Amino acid sequence: MAFLSLLFSNQASAAVFKVDTTTDDAALSICTDAAANDCSLRGAISAANAQVGADIVVVPAGTYTLTLATTDEDANLNGDLDVAAGSAITLFGAGARSTVIQAGTVGGASGNGVDRVFDILAGGALSISSVTVRNGRTSGAGGGIRNGGNLWVNRVAVADNRTTGTSGGGGFEILTASTTTILNSTISGNSINASSGGGLRTIGSAQVLIANTTISGNTAAQTGGGAIRAQSGAGGLITITNCTITGNALLANAGGGLSNSNTMRIRNTIVAGNTALTNPDVSGAFASGGTNLIGVQGTSTGWLSSGATADLLNNTSSNLGTLANNGGQTDTNALNAPSAAIDAGQDCVLNSSCDTFNAPVNLSIDQRGFARVAGGDSNFYKNLGAAVVDIGAFEFGGTQPNAFVSISGKVSAGANSLSMRSRVFLTDAAGSVKTAPVSPFGYYKFEDVAAGSTVLVEVSSKDAAFAPQVVTADQNVSDLNFTAQ
Repeated sequence: MAFLSLLFSNQASAAVFKVDTTTDDAALSICTDAAANDCSLRGAISAANAQVGADIVVVPAGTYTLTLATTDEDANLNGDLDVAAGSAITLFGAGARSTVIQAGTVGGASGNGVDRVFDILAGGALSISSVTVRNGRTSGAGGGIRNGGNLWVNRVAVADNRTTGTSGGGGFEILTASTTTILNSTISGNSINASSGGGLRTIGSAQVLIANTTISGNTAAQTGGGAIRAQSGAGGLITITNCTITGNALLANAGGGLSNSNTMRIRNTIVAGNTALTNPDVSGAFASGGTNLIGVQGTSTGWLSSGATADLLNNTSSNLGTLANNGGQTDTNALNAPSAAIDAGQDCVLNSSCDTFNAPVNLSIDQRGFARVAGGDSNFYKNLGAAVVDIGAFEFGGTQPNAFVSISGKVSAGANSLSMRSRVFLTDAAGSVKTAPVSPFGYYKFEDVAAGSTVLVEVSSKDAAFAPQVVTADQNVSDLNFTAQ
Protein backbone atom coordinates (compact mmCIF):
# COMPACT_ATOMS: atom_id res chain seq x y z
CA MET A 1 0.00 0.00 0.00
CA ALA A 2 1.18 3.51 -0.76
CA PHE A 3 0.36 6.67 1.10
CA LEU A 4 0.35 9.54 -1.39
CA SER A 5 1.73 12.56 0.42
CA LEU A 6 1.40 15.16 -2.32
CA LEU A 7 -1.77 17.09 -1.56
CA PHE A 8 -2.32 18.47 -5.05
CA SER A 9 -0.15 16.33 -7.30
CA ASN A 10 -1.76 17.37 -10.57
CA GLN A 11 -1.06 21.10 -10.38
CA ALA A 12 0.75 22.25 -13.51
CA SER A 13 2.88 24.76 -11.62
CA ALA A 14 4.52 22.23 -9.28
CA ALA A 15 8.18 23.02 -8.62
CA VAL A 16 10.78 21.02 -6.68
CA PHE A 17 13.08 22.65 -4.11
CA LYS A 18 15.94 20.57 -2.70
CA VAL A 19 17.34 21.79 0.61
CA ASP A 20 21.16 21.72 0.63
CA THR A 21 22.15 23.49 3.87
CA THR A 22 21.15 23.28 7.53
CA THR A 23 21.64 27.05 7.98
CA ASP A 24 18.47 28.94 8.96
CA ASP A 25 18.62 31.80 6.45
CA ALA A 26 15.57 33.18 4.67
CA ALA A 27 17.77 34.66 1.92
CA LEU A 28 18.91 31.21 0.76
CA SER A 29 15.90 30.67 -1.50
CA ILE A 30 17.42 30.40 -4.99
CA CYS A 31 17.30 26.59 -4.73
CA THR A 32 18.95 25.62 -7.99
CA ASP A 33 20.94 22.45 -8.46
CA ALA A 34 23.67 24.52 -10.12
CA ALA A 35 25.02 26.06 -6.90
CA ALA A 36 25.79 24.58 -3.49
CA ASN A 37 24.33 25.90 -0.23
CA ASP A 38 21.73 28.11 -1.92
CA CYS A 39 18.62 26.44 -0.48
CA SER A 40 17.86 26.51 3.24
CA LEU A 41 14.72 24.91 4.64
CA ARG A 42 13.27 28.34 5.36
CA GLY A 43 14.32 29.55 1.94
CA ALA A 44 12.72 26.57 0.20
CA ILE A 45 9.42 27.16 1.99
CA SER A 46 9.56 30.87 1.09
CA ALA A 47 10.23 29.96 -2.54
CA ALA A 48 7.29 27.54 -2.49
CA ASN A 49 5.06 30.17 -0.87
CA ALA A 50 5.88 32.50 -3.76
CA GLN A 51 4.68 29.93 -6.30
CA VAL A 52 1.08 29.37 -7.37
CA GLY A 53 -0.24 25.88 -6.63
CA ALA A 54 1.54 22.79 -5.33
CA ASP A 55 5.28 22.52 -4.76
CA ILE A 56 7.67 19.97 -3.29
CA VAL A 57 10.43 20.48 -0.70
CA VAL A 58 13.00 17.69 -0.30
CA VAL A 59 14.88 17.70 3.04
CA PRO A 60 17.89 15.33 3.26
CA ALA A 61 19.07 13.66 6.45
CA GLY A 62 20.37 16.16 9.00
CA THR A 63 19.31 18.41 11.86
CA TYR A 64 17.72 21.68 10.80
CA THR A 65 17.57 24.11 13.73
CA LEU A 66 15.53 27.30 13.55
CA THR A 67 17.72 30.08 14.96
CA LEU A 68 15.95 33.32 14.01
CA ALA A 69 14.08 34.74 17.01
CA THR A 70 10.41 35.32 16.27
CA THR A 71 8.82 38.71 15.73
CA ASP A 72 5.41 37.00 15.35
CA GLU A 73 5.30 37.73 11.62
CA ASP A 74 3.60 35.36 9.12
CA ALA A 75 5.89 35.86 6.12
CA ASN A 76 8.36 33.09 7.02
CA LEU A 77 11.14 35.59 7.76
CA ASN A 78 11.88 34.40 11.30
CA GLY A 79 10.56 32.22 14.09
CA ASP A 80 8.37 29.35 12.91
CA LEU A 81 8.13 28.11 9.33
CA ASP A 82 5.03 29.70 7.78
CA VAL A 83 3.00 28.04 5.04
CA ALA A 84 1.13 30.90 3.38
CA ALA A 85 -2.46 31.12 2.23
CA GLY A 86 -2.74 29.76 -1.30
CA SER A 87 0.42 27.69 -0.91
CA ALA A 88 0.36 23.87 -1.09
CA ILE A 89 3.65 22.29 -0.03
CA THR A 90 4.66 18.64 0.11
CA LEU A 91 7.72 18.31 2.37
CA PHE A 92 9.51 15.01 2.90
CA GLY A 93 12.67 13.87 4.61
CA ALA A 94 14.91 10.83 4.67
CA GLY A 95 13.10 9.32 7.67
CA ALA A 96 11.90 10.50 11.06
CA ARG A 97 15.05 9.12 12.69
CA SER A 98 17.31 10.84 10.15
CA THR A 99 15.74 14.20 9.27
CA VAL A 100 15.08 16.44 12.29
CA ILE A 101 13.46 19.87 12.13
CA GLN A 102 13.69 21.65 15.47
CA ALA A 103 13.01 25.11 16.88
CA GLY A 104 15.69 24.78 19.57
CA THR A 105 18.41 22.44 20.74
CA VAL A 106 16.59 21.68 24.00
CA GLY A 107 12.92 20.76 24.39
CA GLY A 108 10.40 20.38 27.19
CA ALA A 109 9.96 22.62 30.22
CA SER A 110 13.53 23.95 30.05
CA GLY A 111 13.53 24.29 26.26
CA ASN A 112 15.22 27.06 24.30
CA GLY A 113 13.11 27.00 21.13
CA VAL A 114 12.71 30.29 19.25
CA ASP A 115 9.06 29.57 18.34
CA ARG A 116 6.81 26.72 17.31
CA VAL A 117 8.14 24.74 14.30
CA PHE A 118 5.38 24.99 11.65
CA ASP A 119 2.46 27.41 11.23
CA ILE A 120 -0.02 26.61 8.44
CA LEU A 121 -2.07 29.73 7.79
CA ALA A 122 -5.73 29.70 6.75
CA GLY A 123 -5.89 28.76 3.08
CA GLY A 124 -2.46 27.08 3.19
CA ALA A 125 -1.73 23.36 2.85
CA LEU A 126 1.19 21.25 4.09
CA SER A 127 1.85 17.55 3.55
CA ILE A 128 4.77 16.44 5.70
CA SER A 129 6.36 12.99 5.94
CA SER A 130 9.45 11.15 7.18
CA VAL A 131 10.77 13.81 9.56
CA THR A 132 10.90 14.63 13.27
CA VAL A 133 9.38 17.93 14.46
CA ARG A 134 10.68 18.83 17.91
CA ASN A 135 11.66 21.40 20.55
CA GLY A 136 9.11 24.03 19.55
CA ARG A 137 8.34 26.59 22.24
CA THR A 138 5.75 29.36 22.14
CA SER A 139 3.59 31.42 24.45
CA GLY A 140 0.82 31.07 21.86
CA ALA A 141 -1.05 27.97 20.71
CA GLY A 142 0.55 24.89 19.20
CA GLY A 143 4.03 24.23 20.52
CA GLY A 144 5.04 22.06 17.56
CA ILE A 145 2.56 22.67 14.75
CA ARG A 146 -0.35 25.09 14.48
CA ASN A 147 -2.74 24.32 11.65
CA GLY A 148 -5.27 26.79 10.33
CA GLY A 149 -5.50 25.26 6.85
CA ASN A 150 -4.99 21.75 5.46
CA LEU A 151 -2.42 19.42 7.06
CA TRP A 152 -1.41 15.84 6.17
CA VAL A 153 1.15 14.09 8.43
CA ASN A 154 2.65 10.66 7.70
CA ARG A 155 5.54 8.90 9.49
CA VAL A 156 6.39 11.95 11.58
CA ALA A 157 7.55 12.20 15.20
CA VAL A 158 6.22 15.31 16.97
CA ALA A 159 8.15 15.43 20.23
CA ASP A 160 9.19 17.64 23.15
CA ASN A 161 7.31 20.75 22.05
CA ARG A 162 5.77 23.13 24.62
CA THR A 163 3.37 26.01 24.97
CA THR A 164 4.27 28.28 27.88
CA GLY A 165 1.18 30.54 28.06
CA THR A 166 -2.53 29.94 28.53
CA SER A 167 -3.17 28.63 25.01
CA GLY A 168 -3.34 24.89 24.35
CA GLY A 169 -1.91 22.23 22.10
CA GLY A 170 1.56 21.24 23.23
CA GLY A 171 2.24 19.19 20.10
CA PHE A 172 -0.53 20.32 17.74
CA GLU A 173 -3.08 23.11 17.83
CA ILE A 174 -5.79 22.46 15.21
CA LEU A 175 -7.79 25.62 14.58
CA THR A 176 -11.44 25.89 13.64
CA ALA A 177 -12.37 25.39 9.95
CA SER A 178 -9.13 23.43 9.31
CA THR A 179 -8.56 19.79 8.32
CA THR A 180 -5.83 17.48 9.63
CA THR A 181 -4.84 13.87 8.89
CA ILE A 182 -2.20 12.11 11.03
CA LEU A 183 -0.97 8.64 10.02
CA ASN A 184 1.74 6.26 11.27
CA SER A 185 3.20 8.87 13.59
CA THR A 186 4.23 9.41 17.21
CA ILE A 187 3.18 12.36 19.37
CA SER A 188 5.26 12.23 22.55
CA GLY A 189 6.77 14.33 25.32
CA ASN A 190 4.82 17.47 24.43
CA SER A 191 3.46 19.72 27.18
CA ILE A 192 1.48 22.82 28.01
CA ASN A 193 2.10 25.12 30.94
CA ALA A 194 -1.41 26.33 31.75
CA SER A 195 -4.02 24.87 29.43
CA SER A 196 -5.30 21.70 27.69
CA GLY A 197 -4.29 19.19 25.06
CA GLY A 198 -0.74 18.14 25.85
CA GLY A 199 -0.41 16.20 22.60
CA LEU A 200 -3.11 17.83 20.49
CA ARG A 201 -6.00 20.25 20.89
CA THR A 202 -8.79 21.00 18.44
CA ILE A 203 -10.87 24.16 18.30
CA GLY A 204 -14.44 24.59 17.05
CA SER A 205 -15.21 23.03 13.67
CA ALA A 206 -11.78 21.46 13.09
CA GLN A 207 -11.84 18.11 11.26
CA VAL A 208 -9.19 15.60 12.38
CA LEU A 209 -8.45 12.01 11.33
CA ILE A 210 -5.82 10.03 13.29
CA ALA A 211 -4.84 6.42 12.52
CA ASN A 212 -1.99 4.01 13.32
CA THR A 213 -0.50 6.58 15.68
CA THR A 214 1.01 6.45 19.18
CA ILE A 215 0.27 9.32 21.58
CA SER A 216 2.41 8.81 24.66
CA GLY A 217 4.03 10.76 27.49
CA ASN A 218 2.36 14.13 26.87
CA THR A 219 1.30 16.45 29.73
CA ALA A 220 -1.41 19.08 30.15
CA ALA A 221 -1.76 21.40 33.12
CA GLN A 222 -5.53 21.83 33.36
CA THR A 223 -9.00 21.59 31.79
CA GLY A 224 -8.44 18.21 30.10
CA GLY A 225 -6.62 16.01 27.62
CA GLY A 226 -3.13 15.01 28.58
CA ALA A 227 -3.10 13.44 25.09
CA ILE A 228 -6.01 15.04 23.18
CA ARG A 229 -8.50 17.75 24.06
CA ALA A 230 -11.48 18.42 21.74
CA GLN A 231 -12.90 21.84 22.55
CA SER A 232 -16.59 22.52 22.06
CA GLY A 233 -17.75 24.04 18.77
CA ALA A 234 -20.31 23.40 16.05
CA GLY A 235 -19.24 20.88 13.42
CA GLY A 236 -16.01 19.72 15.06
CA LEU A 237 -15.03 16.08 14.55
CA ILE A 238 -12.11 13.83 15.55
CA THR A 239 -11.93 10.27 14.18
CA ILE A 240 -9.40 7.94 15.86
CA THR A 241 -8.64 4.46 14.51
CA ASN A 242 -6.10 1.86 15.68
CA CYS A 243 -4.16 4.25 17.90
CA THR A 244 -2.34 3.67 21.18
CA ILE A 245 -2.85 6.42 23.77
CA THR A 246 -0.96 5.77 26.99
CA GLY A 247 1.30 7.34 29.60
CA ASN A 248 -0.18 10.82 29.21
CA ALA A 249 -0.89 13.01 32.24
CA LEU A 250 -3.32 15.74 33.23
CA LEU A 251 -2.22 17.63 36.32
CA ALA A 252 -5.75 18.77 37.24
CA ASN A 253 -9.38 17.91 36.47
CA ALA A 254 -10.51 14.96 34.29
CA GLY A 255 -9.27 13.23 31.15
CA GLY A 256 -5.62 12.25 31.26
CA GLY A 257 -5.89 10.52 27.91
CA LEU A 258 -8.87 11.91 25.97
CA SER A 259 -11.05 14.85 26.97
CA ASN A 260 -13.99 15.40 24.64
CA SER A 261 -16.41 18.33 24.52
CA ASN A 262 -17.14 17.96 20.80
CA THR A 263 -17.65 14.89 18.56
CA MET A 264 -15.03 12.14 18.85
CA ARG A 265 -15.33 8.85 17.00
CA ILE A 266 -13.05 6.03 18.04
CA ARG A 267 -12.45 2.42 16.95
CA ASN A 268 -9.83 -0.31 17.63
CA THR A 269 -7.91 2.02 19.95
CA ILE A 270 -6.15 1.56 23.30
CA VAL A 271 -6.65 4.33 25.86
CA ALA A 272 -5.05 3.05 29.07
CA GLY A 273 -2.37 3.85 31.62
CA ASN A 274 -2.97 7.62 31.61
CA THR A 275 -3.30 9.74 34.77
CA ALA A 276 -5.48 12.61 36.01
CA LEU A 277 -7.21 13.67 39.23
CA THR A 278 -10.39 11.97 37.95
CA ASN A 279 -11.25 9.94 34.85
CA PRO A 280 -7.60 9.16 34.11
CA ASP A 281 -8.17 7.73 30.63
CA VAL A 282 -11.33 9.18 29.06
CA SER A 283 -13.66 12.06 29.90
CA GLY A 284 -16.80 13.10 28.02
CA ALA A 285 -19.28 11.55 25.60
CA PHE A 286 -17.82 9.44 22.77
CA ALA A 287 -19.13 7.85 19.57
CA SER A 288 -17.62 4.39 19.73
CA GLY A 289 -17.14 2.29 16.62
CA GLY A 290 -16.38 -0.64 18.90
CA THR A 291 -13.49 -2.81 20.07
CA ASN A 292 -11.67 -0.11 22.00
CA LEU A 293 -9.66 -1.06 25.07
CA ILE A 294 -10.37 1.53 27.78
CA GLY A 295 -8.37 1.26 30.99
CA VAL A 296 -10.77 3.26 33.20
CA GLN A 297 -14.18 4.20 31.80
CA GLY A 298 -15.02 6.52 34.69
CA THR A 299 -18.04 8.72 33.97
CA SER A 300 -17.48 8.76 30.21
CA THR A 301 -20.31 7.59 27.94
CA GLY A 302 -20.97 6.33 24.43
CA TRP A 303 -19.15 3.00 24.66
CA LEU A 304 -20.50 -0.33 23.37
CA SER A 305 -21.08 -2.72 26.25
CA SER A 306 -22.42 -5.74 24.33
CA GLY A 307 -22.32 -7.45 20.96
CA ALA A 308 -19.54 -8.69 18.70
CA THR A 309 -17.83 -5.29 18.65
CA ALA A 310 -18.21 -4.47 22.34
CA ASP A 311 -15.54 -2.25 23.87
CA LEU A 312 -13.19 -3.69 26.47
CA LEU A 313 -14.09 -1.39 29.34
CA ASN A 314 -12.24 -1.02 32.65
CA ASN A 315 -9.62 -3.36 31.28
CA THR A 316 -6.19 -3.40 32.88
CA SER A 317 -4.71 -6.05 30.58
CA SER A 318 -3.27 -4.01 27.71
CA ASN A 319 0.26 -5.06 28.76
CA LEU A 320 2.02 -2.28 26.89
CA GLY A 321 5.77 -1.80 26.78
CA THR A 322 7.51 1.53 27.21
CA LEU A 323 7.82 3.90 24.27
CA ALA A 324 10.74 2.58 22.22
CA ASN A 325 12.16 1.86 18.79
CA ASN A 326 10.38 -1.35 17.85
CA GLY A 327 11.05 -0.94 14.14
CA GLY A 328 9.81 1.58 11.62
CA GLN A 329 10.44 5.31 11.49
CA THR A 330 8.68 6.25 14.74
CA ASP A 331 8.61 4.87 18.30
CA THR A 332 5.77 2.69 19.58
CA ASN A 333 4.45 1.11 22.77
CA ALA A 334 4.67 -2.59 21.92
CA LEU A 335 1.95 -5.07 22.81
CA ASN A 336 3.34 -7.81 25.03
CA ALA A 337 1.71 -11.20 25.46
CA PRO A 338 -0.61 -11.82 27.09
CA SER A 339 -2.64 -8.74 26.19
CA ALA A 340 -6.38 -8.26 25.87
CA ALA A 341 -5.70 -6.16 22.77
CA ILE A 342 -4.23 -9.07 20.76
CA ASP A 343 -6.66 -10.49 18.16
CA ALA A 344 -9.44 -8.28 19.55
CA GLY A 345 -9.96 -5.62 16.86
CA GLN A 346 -12.23 -5.31 13.84
CA ASP A 347 -10.87 -6.43 10.48
CA CYS A 348 -12.94 -3.89 8.57
CA VAL A 349 -10.06 -1.42 8.99
CA LEU A 350 -7.96 -3.54 6.63
CA ASN A 351 -10.01 -2.39 3.64
CA SER A 352 -12.05 0.52 5.05
CA SER A 353 -15.26 -1.51 4.94
CA CYS A 354 -16.44 -0.43 8.39
CA ASP A 355 -20.14 0.32 8.40
CA THR A 356 -19.81 3.80 9.91
CA PHE A 357 -16.73 5.98 9.98
CA ASN A 358 -13.47 4.81 8.41
CA ALA A 359 -9.80 5.57 8.74
CA PRO A 360 -8.46 7.85 5.98
CA VAL A 361 -6.60 4.90 4.41
CA ASN A 362 -6.71 1.11 4.57
CA LEU A 363 -4.84 -0.13 7.64
CA SER A 364 -3.31 -3.33 6.28
CA ILE A 365 -0.09 -2.32 8.04
CA ASP A 366 0.57 -1.08 11.58
CA GLN A 367 2.34 2.15 12.55
CA ARG A 368 5.77 0.61 11.89
CA GLY A 369 4.85 -0.56 8.39
CA PHE A 370 4.55 -4.20 9.52
CA ALA A 371 1.73 -6.17 7.92
CA ARG A 372 -1.24 -6.69 10.19
CA VAL A 373 -1.52 -10.44 10.62
CA ALA A 374 -3.86 -12.38 8.35
CA GLY A 375 -4.98 -15.49 10.18
CA GLY A 376 -4.77 -13.95 13.62
CA ASP A 377 -1.87 -13.82 16.05
CA SER A 378 -2.98 -16.62 18.35
CA ASN A 379 -3.06 -20.32 17.49
CA PHE A 380 -6.81 -20.36 18.11
CA TYR A 381 -7.53 -17.85 15.38
CA LYS A 382 -4.85 -19.26 13.07
CA ASN A 383 -6.51 -22.68 13.27
CA LEU A 384 -9.83 -21.11 12.33
CA GLY A 385 -8.23 -19.29 9.42
CA ALA A 386 -9.73 -16.01 10.63
CA ALA A 387 -8.08 -12.61 10.25
CA VAL A 388 -8.24 -10.65 13.47
CA VAL A 389 -6.26 -7.42 13.78
CA ASP A 390 -5.01 -6.19 17.13
CA ILE A 391 -6.30 -3.13 18.94
CA GLY A 392 -3.90 -0.21 18.84
CA ALA A 393 -1.11 1.08 16.62
CA PHE A 394 1.17 -1.95 17.13
CA GLU A 395 0.43 -5.39 15.68
CA PHE A 396 1.75 -8.20 17.88
CA GLY A 397 3.52 -10.68 15.60
CA GLY A 398 3.14 -8.33 12.65
CA THR A 399 5.10 -9.38 9.58
CA GLN A 400 8.22 -7.30 8.97
CA PRO A 401 8.09 -5.78 5.49
CA ASN A 402 10.45 -6.67 2.69
CA ALA A 403 13.54 -4.48 2.54
CA PHE A 404 12.67 -3.35 -0.98
CA VAL A 405 9.53 -2.72 -2.99
CA SER A 406 8.76 -1.75 -6.58
CA ILE A 407 7.06 1.34 -8.00
CA SER A 408 5.46 1.21 -11.43
CA GLY A 409 2.74 2.79 -13.50
CA LYS A 410 1.81 4.23 -16.87
CA VAL A 411 2.73 7.47 -18.62
CA SER A 412 -0.05 8.77 -20.87
CA ALA A 413 -0.02 11.72 -23.25
CA GLY A 414 -2.91 11.16 -25.61
CA ALA A 415 -1.81 10.73 -29.19
CA ASN A 416 1.80 11.71 -28.50
CA SER A 417 4.45 9.01 -28.69
CA LEU A 418 6.32 8.45 -25.43
CA SER A 419 8.35 5.37 -26.21
CA MET A 420 11.93 6.49 -26.73
CA ARG A 421 11.40 10.16 -25.93
CA SER A 422 10.57 9.85 -22.23
CA ARG A 423 12.21 8.63 -19.06
CA VAL A 424 11.08 8.47 -15.44
CA PHE A 425 13.33 9.60 -12.59
CA LEU A 426 13.03 8.58 -8.92
CA THR A 427 14.82 10.70 -6.29
CA ASP A 428 14.98 10.01 -2.55
CA ALA A 429 15.70 12.56 0.18
CA ALA A 430 19.38 11.60 0.21
CA GLY A 431 19.66 12.74 -3.40
CA SER A 432 20.06 9.25 -4.86
CA VAL A 433 18.53 9.10 -8.35
CA LYS A 434 17.21 6.10 -10.27
CA THR A 435 15.98 6.21 -13.85
CA ALA A 436 13.66 3.96 -15.85
CA PRO A 437 12.66 3.98 -19.51
CA VAL A 438 9.08 4.24 -20.72
CA SER A 439 8.05 1.27 -22.88
CA PRO A 440 6.37 1.69 -26.28
CA PHE A 441 3.07 1.09 -24.49
CA GLY A 442 3.77 3.77 -21.85
CA TYR A 443 4.76 1.63 -18.87
CA TYR A 444 7.71 2.06 -16.47
CA LYS A 445 8.94 0.27 -13.35
CA PHE A 446 11.49 0.77 -10.56
CA GLU A 447 12.81 -2.19 -8.58
CA ASP A 448 14.73 -2.12 -5.30
CA VAL A 449 13.11 0.95 -3.76
CA ALA A 450 13.70 1.00 0.02
CA ALA A 451 10.45 -0.03 1.70
CA GLY A 452 8.80 2.76 3.67
CA SER A 453 10.81 5.49 1.97
CA THR A 454 9.26 8.65 0.57
CA VAL A 455 10.44 9.47 -2.93
CA LEU A 456 9.93 11.98 -5.71
CA VAL A 457 8.96 10.56 -9.12
CA GLU A 458 9.22 12.74 -12.24
CA VAL A 459 8.73 12.22 -15.99
CA SER A 460 11.11 13.85 -18.43
CA SER A 461 9.64 14.03 -21.94
CA LYS A 462 10.19 15.97 -25.14
CA ASP A 463 6.53 15.51 -26.00
CA ALA A 464 4.62 16.74 -22.95
CA ALA A 465 4.81 18.13 -19.40
CA PHE A 466 3.93 16.08 -16.34
CA ALA A 467 3.44 17.06 -12.71
CA PRO A 468 5.90 15.35 -10.33
CA GLN A 469 4.48 13.09 -7.64
CA VAL A 470 5.58 12.11 -4.16
CA VAL A 471 4.83 8.66 -2.78
CA THR A 472 5.59 6.74 0.43
CA ALA A 473 5.85 3.09 -0.56
CA ASP A 474 5.32 0.52 2.19
CA GLN A 475 4.39 -2.22 -0.27
CA ASN A 476 4.66 -2.57 -4.04
CA VAL A 477 3.04 0.34 -5.89
CA SER A 478 1.64 -0.55 -9.31
CA ASP A 479 -0.53 2.46 -10.15
CA LEU A 480 1.61 5.58 -9.91
CA ASN A 481 0.38 6.92 -13.23
CA PHE A 482 1.23 10.17 -15.04
CA THR A 483 -1.01 12.02 -17.48
CA ALA A 484 0.23 14.90 -19.63
CA GLN A 485 -0.96 18.33 -18.61
